[in-house]
Amino acid sequence: MEMAKETAMDPGVGSEALGKREVQASVEGFNHTVSLERGKHRWQLDEPASVGGKDFGPTPVNAFLGALSGCMLITLQMVAEKREVPLTRIVARTISNPNRQVESVRLELDVWSAASQETWDELLERAERGCYVSRVLRSEIEYEIEMMVHAS
Repeated sequence: MEMAKETAMDPGVGSEALGKREVQASVEGFNHTVSLERGKHRWQLDEPASVGGKDFGPTPVNAFLGALSGCMLITLQMVAEKREVPLTRIVARTISNPNRQVESVRLELDVWSAASQETWDELLERAERGCYVSRVLRSEIEYEIEMMVHAS
């Protein structure tokens, strides 16, 4: 993961320069609130007030858990729709250990459908293979950090 490309992190460069899978993040001083942008979308990550944040948005870990839930639900919907399996509703609950580094992640799904458990088990297998965010949890993903320091 490259964190500091000159063009992407330069405040003078418009968000149209950001690639499809590239998000720009910035923070000012010692404020824990991180502003993120991708194209026309803007959002924030923060920490609870109890640890020095202002609670303006989800924590980075909760945002990741939400991204995992969202990706899995979208992928599961798409697989069900393609196979013409009836679907009324899906609710996901994504849970991680409460403190420190993430050591475990559990995704609980409740599905309302006229289709059988067996049918949904098969759809879930397909959705797991297709969910891009869940694949980030695999060890074979390359990860790197590049940093450039600029005089202020």
